[in-house]
Amino acid sequence: MKAKLLFLLSWITLLGYSQEKKQLFHTPHVSRVVKNIPFDLDANKGMLVYGGGSSLRKALEKINYFDLLVPFKKFAKDINQEHLQEKLKTAKNLEETYEIIDKEYKQFMILYFESDSNDVVRYRLYKPGVGNIFIVEDVYSVQLIGITAGNRYLYTNVEEAMYNEIVNYIRQNSKMYQ
Repeated sequence: MKAKLLFLLSWITLLGYSQEKKQLFHTPHVSRVVKNIPFDLDANKGMLVYGGGSSLRKALEKINYFDLLVPFKKFAKDINQEHLQEKLKTAKNLEETYEIIDKEYKQFMILYFESDSNDVVRYRLYKPGVGNIFIVEDVYSVQLIGITAGNRYLYTNVEEAMYNEIVNYIRQNSKMYQ
């Protein structure tokens, strides 16, 4: 009986572990999570505004969590069409602007892509009124020799490792995500 119970407990533990560590993007590389604040993502998954190109959009579509994916340019255009300019004039900074849009237009979150001079790249998940709730970062690869010396590259395995950490954050903070 003890052996069966021990087997059952270890099987349940392994099942839970495999669900948590199951990678959506297959890469051996692991990125560094800098900030991970518990947050009710399910109540805020209606719209994700993102800065980036088609590869980021494809990754977000593969993640398949947010109801609506909107690039920054389209978001700005939509806001202008909603005639919120009078209300937005009262905002003292960008954070207040986002808070007004979040309340008056539609709840949303922002996924920022950033890079700095130290070859660090990061994704920041930002919720208006709350701030940064998740940050993952990694480093660019720099070409050292040849005609392209000095150029920076974000290799697919680095990008996919960052996406995996975003997926892990969603899994930790969502009851709905599979």
